[in-house]
Amino acid sequence: MALQPEYFNKHLRSVAMWAPVSNMEHSNTLLKFAYYSYSMYALEFLGARELFPYDSRLCSFTSIFCKLNPAVCGLLLSFITDKQPYYDNQERWEVLMAHYPVGTSVRSVLHILDLKVYGAFVKHRRTVFHSVEHYNLTNIDGSVPIAIMAGQNDRMVALQDAKWLYEELNKTNAVKFYKEYGFMGHITFVVPAPKVQTFLHDTVEFVKAH
Repeated sequence: MALQPEYFNKHLRSVAMWAPVSNMEHSNTLLKFAYYSYSMYALEFLGARELFPYDSRLCSFTSIFCKLNPAVCGLLLSFITDKQPYYDNQERWEVLMAHYPVGTSVRSVLHILDLKVYGAFVKHRRTVFHSVEHYNLTNIDGSVPIAIMAGQNDRMVALQDAKWLYEELNKTNAVKFYKEYGFMGHITFVVPAPKVQTFLHDTVEFVKAH
């Protein structure tokens, strides 16, 4: 959206963002520990390209474990993504965990760590010796309506960081809908309990209106 605004304006009619990741300054502090331990850089230096690759046996185990011990799975989530995981649909955890872990790249993790440490929406650095480059959000000029929906109990996209993105994008009047949802965490947007599904209705109405 920031790098190719012409393509963005031509091919998209509207964009609804659920807990969008940009600046992560106020997110989970465990990320800063991971950065300063240099463990991810060490893994990349040693040739690692993927973390937590898909393993059908492990997925089966996590699925069964969360089905039998939803409170334990919720406790783990509370440290990482959702402050109050009991607003997630625990009946769907069995399905969700049947596909987890599914793998991610080392470079994706390194990029997330940069967003945390530099407290800004920056591009991925190829190495620690490369300078930090910021995305120019003013390129998103408001031609395409944007909705931002944030959770007040999100540890990955803290409310302060969601507000930061809203304020940056709204310098060009790009955001047409912004709302904060109580009790919502990061995973809640994927598997919400029925009582906190208001954001789904808001999304549908936003898309219909634009």
